[in-house]
Amino acid sequence: MPPSAPREFQFLDVVDDHQVDDPVFIVCTAASAASEGPSRAASTLNTRSPLNTSYAVVFLGGFMTNSKAHFIAPALATVALVCAAGTAVAAPPNRVTGPVDARRVRELPGTVHRLAKPQFDQGAVDPAMRMESMMLIARPSAAQQTELNQLLADQQNPSSPQFHKWLTPESFGARFGLGVGDHSKVVAWLSSQGFDVKQSGRARNWIMFSGTAGQVENTLHTPVHRYEVNGEKHFANSTPVAVPEALADVIGGFTGLHDFYPKPLSKTVSPDFTNGTNHYLAPADFDTIYDVNPIAAAGLDGTGVSIGIAGGSQIPSVSPCPRVRPMGPSTIPSNSARP
Repeated sequence: MPPSAPREFQFLDVVDDHQVDDPVFIVCTAASAASEGPSRAASTLNTRSPLNTSYAVVFLGGFMTNSKAHFIAPALATVALVCAAGTAVAAPPNRVTGPVDARRVRELPGTVHRLAKPQFDQGAVDPAMRMESMMLIARPSAAQQTELNQLLADQQNPSSPQFHKWLTPESFGARFGLGVGDHSKVVAWLSSQGFDVKQSGRARNWIMFSGTAGQVENTLHTPVHRYEVNGEKHFANSTPVAVPEALADVIGGFTGLHDFYPKPLSKTVSPDFTNGTNHYLAPADFDTIYDVNPIAAAGLDGTGVSIGIAGGSQIPSVSPCPRVRPMGPSTIPSNSARP
């Protein structure tokens, strides 16, 4: 197909921060240069009006073989792009419509750990205690969640056109993440409360921040206490988190408010046959160790099932991976203890 007519893109927001040689994604609003003209495009930039505009996540550098990007000047907030048809993806609509008033709050259910119980409570922590790498998890809209559930089913359905068609973080964010405006309002709220916003997910579905226990209590309306469970000392928020009512529909919850980390379900098994210091295992022993017997009894043997496990990563710049597929720095914190 021949490329579409040139379109003028007005710069709105940088979604992610990368090094010079890494992919850069910029959220733009596009107005047809031929029909709208520069004045209309400038008006669109200033008002962010949805009329006659479309929001897009635009990829600069890397693999855009059908598109070219030219920076007019680093200091200008305008990026001129010549795009082929189909490269622009609409961003999610914004859902935060009212002012963010910290005095009007709504509790988020399910935000207290099950072991943060009164019988284990040892009292409040020092308000100055640092709480690093907390994470705000975005809540998709009902329509987004329905679409996502269908996509996940289609990606595993061999008869579906979406079978094994995986999304990049940016593509995921364009469909299921926060709207650009909503994301900016959440970041602004956290910053206004004194938190240090560290990083945002490329899919605009989480925001990492750090602060103190006192800031958590003042902002999220939940005191942080110490707990002792089975001889182990922990900290955790003691009451449900509450957030400004205007943001409650776009915030799903938080991680990093406690240190009750998951524990492995492994168990010690004594071998059936031991000769001195040597221990021998028969095939059935492995079934016992890994609790496979109930699964085998149900007739499940793993046929047709693929399992992928994503862990923490820090891919060095000298890795051969960038030569195969350019990528930015890892957004998965290394050695993270969060689930």
